[in-house]
Amino acid sequence: MAPLAGMSKYWTSASAMLPRGGGWEIRGVVKGPRQAEPAIHGSTWTAWAAGDGQRVDGHGDTAEEAMADLANQLRAMRPDPNG
Repeated sequence: MAPLAGMSKYWTSASAMLPRGGGWEIRGVVKGPRQAEPAIHGSTWTAWAAGDGQRVDGHGDTAEEAMADLANQLRAMRPDPNG
């Protein structure tokens, strides 16, 4: 699979887990410290989503792993469909 196609798959999976309402969106995936986002630091990849006054991060050794972890973190926030 081409790298961009692989990332698209992970981005789509994380997007599907975003909470409904509240303006949630995936904000990005980066490696290492960024001046634009000082909370992100280190040598691992960080993917993050924000909305409804909250922020959720996913981390990994690759961008794809960070997006997969973000999807898992977002999934954990969703209400249980079984009540």
